[in-house]
Amino acid sequence: MIIKSLSDQVYDYVLRKIRIGELKDGDKIEENALIDELGVSRTPIREALIQLTSDNFLENRPRKGYYVRVLDDKEMSDMWDVIAILDASALELVINGDTIDSNTMAYLNNCLTDVDIAIERRDYESYYKWQEEFHLTYLAKCGNKVLERELKALFRKTLRMTYYSSNNDRLFAVLAKCNQQHKEILEAIRNRDVATARSIAMDHWKNSIAWEQLEDAFRI
Repeated sequence: MIIKSLSDQVYDYVLRKIRIGELKDGDKIEENALIDELGVSRTPIREALIQLTSDNFLENRPRKGYYVRVLDDKEMSDMWDVIAILDASALELVINGDTIDSNTMAYLNNCLTDVDIAIERRDYESYYKWQEEFHLTYLAKCGNKVLERELKALFRKTLRMTYYSSNNDRLFAVLAKCNQQHKEILEAIRNRDVATARSIAMDHWKNSIAWEQLEDAFRI
């Protein structure tokens, strides 16, 4: 079992707050509040904030502190475009290389079952966990470590561009559509249908752009 350092734990804690919308674009990170909440010293807090800034989640404003980095619509759209292309390429490598065995297929199917359960329970964090696991599992089988590394990094950078919203009815209707596309991707892998897998992957991430732009409905 890997034991994370204090700074890594702080990093994960702040990242989770960003992902679930507790910290929004432009919000200031209150170091003293983190010290009180986590019961750790200022050193691991600062180390985590420096790393989060390096990873483009935060920005350090001189003499003012750390703030959640604001991404403009063009930057977000560009990032989704790149993810769509890389994910479609990963699926093509997976299918052409026939790298997914029956055990992995069963695991991918179980991930999507857990996503369905999360949607039924309206558990956004579980939804996010299992849909991410689905994508990362087949990505790990693509055989291209550079592609895998870059796509994983982009997944992390788009954490706060997900559909977290206080409007649960509309939110989980969108997430159900997402999971239907996950199932279609899995079926394309099963059928070794590269064209369909690529098409669905591209549409999957393009829809992410469209849904993200519905600011009134999907932003807290």
